Amino acid sequence: MRIIAGQAKGRRLAAPAGALTRPTAGRVKEAVFSVLAAQTAGAVVLDAFAGTGALGLEALSRGAEKTVFLEKERAAIAAIRGNIRACGFEERAVLIPGDALRHMPRLRETFDL
Repeated sequence: MRIIAGQAKGRRLAAPAGALTRPTAGRVKEAVFSVLAAQTAGAVVLDAFAGTGALGLEALSRGAEKTVFLEKERAAIAAIRGNIRACGFEERAVLIPGDALRHMPRLRETFDL
């Protein structure tokens, strides 16, 4: 699995072993971002149930201002941390460990995507 376009294009993303995390397929990411292309640059993005962080990282690579990742699985959290670091997006990424449904109502941020 890789970042498809933008600043981190071609960067491989780590994924935890096992069936708990199912990475978003490249074709799905391409379809999503072809629809959202005009809205991605400068956007504040929420990647809930982040898994590997592929969608939020793709948004950052394509010019999003910030992505907030929500994930509760420990292996997935470790993969997201490593993927953020590998892409060089530490300054624009926030990872919140824990249940997304519990954390979403507490977020004070307004999200564009």
